[in-house]
Amino acid sequence: RQIFDELVTLSSFQAYEANGRNNPDLLESADLDFLKQEQIFSLEAGYKALIKDHFFIDLNIYRNVYRKLVSRVSAYSLNVERAFSVYTNIDQPIQSWGASVGVSIKTDQGFRVSGNYTFATYDADEARTANPGFVPGFNMPRHRINAQIQHRDVYKGLGFGVAYRWSDMYMWESPFGIGEIPSFQVWDASIHYAIPDSRFTLKFGASNLLNQEYQTVYGGPRVGRQYFLSLLFE
Repeated sequence: RQIFDELVTLSSFQAYEANGRNNPDLLESADLDFLKQEQIFSLEAGYKALIKDHFFIDLNIYRNVYRKLVSRVSAYSLNVERAFSVYTNIDQPIQSWGASVGVSIKTDQGFRVSGNYTFATYDADEARTANPGFVPGFNMPRHRINAQIQHRDVYKGLGFGVAYRWSDMYMWESPFGIGEIPSFQVWDASIHYAIPDSRFTLKFGASNLLNQEYQTVYGGPRVGRQYFLSLLFE
């Protein structure tokens, strides 16, 4: 409660500080309430079908409306004389919506080709305007694509898998920092061998085979090539 009594927006305090703390009129109250339960209204529709045991399709679309969204707002306490990232509720409704489509095809030769596309976005403009310092933090690319081809037994227990992943550029937002996550594309590959007369399968592979370093979190590490070796018992 001591923090909440004289809590001002961080941007207004920075302006007040830059002015030599000579003009208190620059300070704007953060006007934050104590935390309440978040509410969400969700509507989703989908369709799945397996056609002739060879072709599988999965479609879905959704829309979410958040009320009293729990989020963190950067503010400055004049009592404690330090900045805080405060959990609070956002009064304005925030919407998110998206869709995805996935397909999988199995050939007579034993190959399986699959892929999916995902679209996701949100609208928090009204909440941003009404709540200085509000960070939605959805942190997701608008477009993503995954595709792969695999075969369990190409020749005498030897199989393989190749996958491709692509992500659109997106903005990462958090109290820690705000920054752009560049678009990236990654190839993964693996080979596996079913050991004869046993239930063991030996698998060796690499993610990000071409070592095209990428990030998924602002301020986080860059992900490079990774190798793995596994032994599976079925």
